[in-house]
Amino acid sequence: AVQVEGIRERVLPELDDAFVKTVSDLESVDELREKILEDLSAQQEAEDENAYVNSILDKILEDSEVKFPPQMLDNEIEGEVRELESRLKTQGMDLEMYLKIQDLEEDGLREQIKPNAEKRIIHGLVIGKISESEDLDIDTQDITDEFKSILDNHFADDDKGRAEYMQSGDSVALLNRVSSQIITRKTLDFLKAIAQGEDITDFLKKEDPEEEAVEEEPKEESSAEINAENARDTKEEKSENEDQE
Repeated sequence: AVQVEGIRERVLPELDDAFVKTVSDLESVDELREKILEDLSAQQEAEDENAYVNSILDKILEDSEVKFPPQMLDNEIEGEVRELESRLKTQGMDLEMYLKIQDLEEDGLREQIKPNAEKRIIHGLVIGKISESEDLDIDTQDITDEFKSILDNHFADDDKGRAEYMQSGDSVALLNRVSSQIITRKTLDFLKAIAQGEDITDFLKKEDPEEEAVEEEPKEESSAEINAENARDTKEEKSENEDQE
């Protein structure tokens, strides 16, 4: 026989302005709905942008073959696994539990990651080559500002930990990552501009004013030579007139 001890009903809180204020920094249900729509729109826009950029890179790679050392792929996969572990920690889960839920061994997870990791490496190498060959104008101040912004979000200016971090290899790795991200962003914007038939002048390095001045010097010498030649012609013409007299 089955004896029913009791019946429980799960009662969810009512979705009203008071509830929204307790679970977010928003003030009303309308604001929450608007925020959700904005987030979904931004997410879709980012996905569309990513797909568009990948299609451009895939087009460039159609008739190309990119080779790289196996260790580079191993490092990329390892980095992806470490990032996954970090995301799982924020959800109160570790990698072992995740693998059990997914019914996977770690080697199987790495095999799943491998195709996208390989594609990221190839795209990254192509982007780097384009940036270098096209001599794009990368503003080092942008790199410095973004690097400092990240540090400011983690450390106060007088934080002892900030000084220690700046002396560590982690700060160099962060600077390299920021630099790579900005170069990638600039190069992708450059490729999109080409694909859309837009002016690319602003993406290219400007000539150094001192170099331009050096290039202009021969022109000034040519003008001096012309003036000297004109003066010589005038003198000869004057001499001829005097002989005729």
